Amino acid sequence: MTLARPLVLSFSLLAFAGAAQAQQGTQQPPQQVQQSQAQAQQGEMRANELIGKKVTDSQGKELGEISELVLDLQAGKVHAAVLEFGGILGMGEKNYAFPISQLKQGQDRNQFTMDVDKQKLENAEGFAKGEWPEMDAEYWGRVGGQASAGETQPQGQAQGQKQSMVLVRASELEGKNVQDKSGEEVGEIRDVTVDLDSGQLQNIVIDVKEAGEAHVPARSLTKGTGDQFVLSDMSADQLRQQSKQKQPSK
Repeated sequence: MTLARPLVLSFSLLAFAGAAQAQQGTQQPPQQVQQSQAQAQQGEMRANELIGKKVTDSQGKELGEISELVLDLQAGKVHAAVLEFGGILGMGEKNYAFPISQLKQGQDRNQFTMDVDKQKLENAEGFAKGEWPEMDAEYWGRVGGQASAGETQPQGQAQGQKQSMVLVRASELEGKNVQDKSGEEVGEIRDVTVDLDSGQLQNIVIDVKEAGEAHVPARSLTKGTGDQFVLSDMSADQLRQQSKQKQPSK
């Protein structure tokens, strides 16, 4: 009888170890879950947070700063980023548009690099500060298809994009009114979030009247008349209720 106890104890320990191992196979450790969530959000950034950030080349030399994002609302993506470069004491500065894929985020959230030579930027097609090209395929069609910063597509290759682009500057979206399909006012656009890794326009941040901040998918908004935007898949009341539910309790 005295010999049975160690055997029973050993068998119990083996059973416990097997159950624990099975549980580890079905459940991800909390630390790994947190890491995967952090990685998923690493490339996501608000436009207002991105605009104004300094950009350096691959050698660490400063090129300029991001002055704007050009968004294609119909395609739901960032059509181009704009770099403000050159000039002395605020005079003679120029802007150069390039695909967002050329912009790389460093380990620091505020650190950005672009693999392009300064001389190449100086010789590239750009536009003077405050003298923006029309938001059509004449200039932006070539920029959207270019292979790297400072390179543009031939004119003929841009024509196919003319009908598909609905371009708008990110900074000009702020403060624009949003209505639902019935014409009821929803609120104002506060910002947009973009994914730097994929170049996708993630969400439109809306300041909802009497309800706080709400994030809606970019494709949920369509351009209305004038400066109005229309929320196509949700009523104003539904968005208010959804926004209130997401607000932290006081």
